[in-house]
Amino acid sequence: MKAWSQLNAAGYSLDPRLLLNLVGTTLPPDQQELEQDYKVALETNFGVVFKRLDTITRMPIAGSLSQLKREGKRESYERLLEDRFNSEAVKSLMCLSTLSVGGLGRVYDCDFN
Repeated sequence: MKAWSQLNAAGYSLDPRLLLNLVGTTLPPDQQELEQDYKVALETNFGVVFKRLDTITRMPIAGSLSQLKREGKRESYERLLEDRFNSEAVKSLMCLSTLSVGGLGRVYDCDFN
């Protein structure tokens, strides 16, 4: 959480020109409810402030694919992704305009860190 606190200290999420958005990586529940829960928990427990929670769905590759295979859930997860595919979401793919900051503070140009 040190990296997040440093981003807040640099003005992210406090200066309206510097947005800090938190992104989850599983099939999420209701986004508004989840966002409120995360805002309260992260600020209370770690002093982390953010403007918006974006929820994305983890692609079944690398470690997450291995985990799905071990749990016998690969086919059902892939079917779930196909059933919920939203072509409108392609317009706002994360890799087009967003940087990803890993838990250790490393910056990536995409979610695949």
